[in-house]
Amino acid sequence: MGKGAYGTVFAAKSKITGKIRAIKQIKRSSIRNPIQFTNEMDILKKVDHPNIIKVFETYEDETNYYVVTEYCIFYVVSVKVGNCSIDS
Repeated sequence: MGKGAYGTVFAAKSKITGKIRAIKQIKRSSIRNPIQFTNEMDILKKVDHPNIIKVFETYEDETNYYVVTEYCIFYVVSVKVGNCSIDS
């Protein structure tokens, strides 16, 4: 799906639910404070808000963290109000 400074994002299908999920693979070496990262992921797993992507699970191995989230497709919306243009 994509690659960034901290890792790569893959699309995956759950064997249990059949739903498509996004899995972000993050290099352990890119995380400065692993305890803070783990705490933030634990908080995000508990958050349920329509404007915040849902984190379902996290995993780790010797070299990477894996964050399983809902799969979202983002659209750019342009709105023109009077003489102003807004892109979101």
